[in-house]
Amino acid sequence: GIKVPDHWNLTHLSPLTGDDERAMILLLDRFALVVTECGSMMEVHPLTDYLTELAGQFHRYYFHNRILSPEIGGEPLILARLALSSAVARVLRLGLSLLGVSAPESM
Repeated sequence: GIKVPDHWNLTHLSPLTGDDERAMILLLDRFALVVTECGSMMEVHPLTDYLTELAGQFHRYYFHNRILSPEIGGEPLILARLALSSAVARVLRLGLSLLGVSAPESM
């Protein structure tokens, strides 16, 4: 089995080289800017738009990329994709909590 770390860091993301993975990382990087924009505008719609975009982009990413399959390139890539998935989940949970919406653990 694969040993999943308790905490992720940027070195876990280094095996991610695909365009879709880069796009996901860049979108995650916009989160703080979107939250700041909401505060300065006193409006929440930029956050709801962002979370919708993030969820949609992750859905497409997950549909086209295997995450836990050994055939994808070994443990480093599996861990990188798990780290990316964990970051998306964390941003979605935080964004939803800022909106006062609970995030279910599973659907």
